[in-house]
Amino acid sequence: MQAAIPTETSYLPVKRAVTALELGQIDFDVVSPNWFKDKIIGVDYVSSVPLFEVTEYFVTLPNVAVEFNQAEMAYGQLVGTVAGYAYFDDDKFTRADFLSESELVKGLAKGRFKVAIIEERAAQYWAEKHQTSIALASLHTKGDIVIRLRK
Repeated sequence: MQAAIPTETSYLPVKRAVTALELGQIDFDVVSPNWFKDKIIGVDYVSSVPLFEVTEYFVTLPNVAVEFNQAEMAYGQLVGTVAGYAYFDDDKFTRADFLSESELVKGLAKGRFKVAIIEERAAQYWAEKHQTSIALASLHTKGDIVIRLRK
């Protein structure tokens, strides 16, 4: 059975998508409550049941992985992040915002920063694409992905 509800797909950069959701220009996104401080997705939203689980790591080049073998070792450091993404602990490090996970792997390879936060499979995929050896130095976040809908 199909609902006769017209839909429109929007492809937006992360930061613009967050703004569009806040302004009611789009109806939903997908997030992990673990990405937010106190795991609160916002008072203006409700969430679906969990869809699947994601695991994000502090990712480094292999030669510096030992410097970040505990998450707290990244605190106070410049950390590669994706612009618009929520990180529950981003008040404890300096964000180096890039447009995508692909750009984060390139930034690691070029020495723009020593550590980045990237989802496990995305990190492995982009490292292979860019022929860059990486290490999953320590766990940053592990949690369920849900659909976040405006109330």
